[in-house]
Amino acid sequence: ASGYGSTVAGGEDSTASGVGAFVGGGGYDGGTFQGNMAGGNASTIGGGVGNSIQSGANESFIGGGIHNSIQVNLGYSAVIGGGVNNTNAGQESSIVGGAYNIILSPEFLDFIGGGFINQLGGTNRLSSVVLVPGQGNVIGGGGGNAILQGSIGGFIGSGLNNTMQTNTEFSVVDGGQFNTIQANVTNSIILGGANNQVSASDSVAAGQNAVAANASSFVWNDGSAPTASIVTNSVTFRASGGYRFFTGNSTAGAQLAANATAWSVLSDRNAKKNIAPVNYEAVLDKLARVPVEQWNYKWEKDGDTPNLGPMAQDFKAAFFPGRDDKSISTLEFDGVELAAIQGLNQKLDEKDAELQKLKQQNETLEKRLDNLEQVIKSITDKN
Repeated sequence: ASGYGSTVAGGEDSTASGVGAFVGGGGYDGGTFQGNMAGGNASTIGGGVGNSIQSGANESFIGGGIHNSIQVNLGYSAVIGGGVNNTNAGQESSIVGGAYNIILSPEFLDFIGGGFINQLGGTNRLSSVVLVPGQGNVIGGGGGNAILQGSIGGFIGSGLNNTMQTNTEFSVVDGGQFNTIQANVTNSIILGGANNQVSASDSVAAGQNAVAANASSFVWNDGSAPTASIVTNSVTFRASGGYRFFTGNSTAGAQLAANATAWSVLSDRNAKKNIAPVNYEAVLDKLARVPVEQWNYKWEKDGDTPNLGPMAQDFKAAFFPGRDDKSISTLEFDGVELAAIQGLNQKLDEKDAELQKLKQQNETLEKRLDNLEQVIKSITDKN
């Protein structure tokens, strides 16, 4: 103990050269002799083998482990809890444990919870060339994860080889592997999975091979084919097994089957009650009285191609009084259309029956006329 007020409480070949430094013990684990060295003022090494707090790393702490290091001149209570070959060169930063984790200078207020070969700071993985400090970044654990230089408020929960590139801000990778938030992206999230990428701010990617390439986009991909957003403010999903949406506590909802291009709605007879016949012609007559107009929504431009259809108020008053009259569901519209087609078919059948009757009457008249002409001809021939 060469520093003023320093202490080496025990162990093998350890030194306390910083003012008020303390080494509790260690230096030998039964197979390796390598002392601990507390060179920062008011720094502490609890034990372990070959741990070092370099000169100027004041008020810093290494709990134990082997070959952990807090680098020179950083101080401000940098911490390594334990583990193997962890290196902390950040100020007010912590590595709880694990192996070969590194916080590079001049990062500060950063945290690595554990795992292995995780990195905070630097322009590349395990690079020692740093020009701009990061701040408030956290890697919870896993392996090979990196939050690179200039990043602020970033979080990688765990997983393998996940990366936040330089100058990201307030972004998150929950876990998974080989996920990347690209440089200069802010306020974005990768929920997990594998090989996902966010390259625009305020965006979310999840699943596998999902790319949120546009600002304020959400992309979820099942991994069956690469899938990326193509416009801002968008949602993009790929689910090769289809989609199901439930709107109640039962099986009520809608489904988009695999490879389908239109939604299916529940129409199972076993799911229905109060089934009663419909007067098709009455439905047709009502539909004939519902105005069908062309129009634009108020948010559309005056020059946009107009839409064609009824007003919900007119349609609901005719067929579904008492229901919400601001919209028309496809189930409502399809039912009315089918009933009206049945009504039209009934009218056509009636007209066809009338035509058949008139045809038979006409054929009878033609026969009577033929007979009359034969009688007249016979009389004329005799005279």
